[in-house]
Amino acid sequence: MDIIVVVLIYFVYLFLLIFINYYLNLFTSKGEYTQDELKNVFPYFKDSWDTIRSKYALSSFFLFLVFSSIVGIVIPLLTINWFFNSSILFIVVFFTFPYIKSYFEDRMVTESEDYRDNFANIFAKHSEIITIGFGIGLGSAMTYVWRNNIDVNSIWFLINFIVLSVLLEITIKNTLSK
Repeated sequence: MDIIVVVLIYFVYLFLLIFINYYLNLFTSKGEYTQDELKNVFPYFKDSWDTIRSKYALSSFFLFLVFSSIVGIVIPLLTINWFFNSSILFIVVFFTFPYIKSYFEDRMVTESEDYRDNFANIFAKHSEIITIGFGIGLGSAMTYVWRNNIDVNSIWFLINFIVLSVLLEITIKNTLSK
């Protein structure tokens, strides 16, 4: 039953982030809005989905999204420690993955027998998806732990959830704009 609740929180959080991303893009791109633009979010979903499909193979997209989400979900569920139920791990991922990605892209080998080169190429291509999956999984698990455990302070959760959501919005915006 707990897994179903975490998965529901995961999808609600994912759709909430996409809705917020739509309205952030709308409000930053225009000064005046039509009523249709404020209500009709579905064309944005379609455009976002088309952007993802053009950048990634669907099988690899879902594989990396699901795997990184599971890692993000498992970490806070293992312990009630404040460190693991915070956005600190995501902040580290958010700032180090782009650096590692650019390092791998600078030294990218197009054809090699070495598994390290293949890993570097795969990581460079999918680092944004790994970051998004990890963040959404971490936020979902943090919400679940906060809801089910009175030891987690509400102010601590709220601050970390806001930081995590802002950094995820930046990552989603960067992923969909390229």
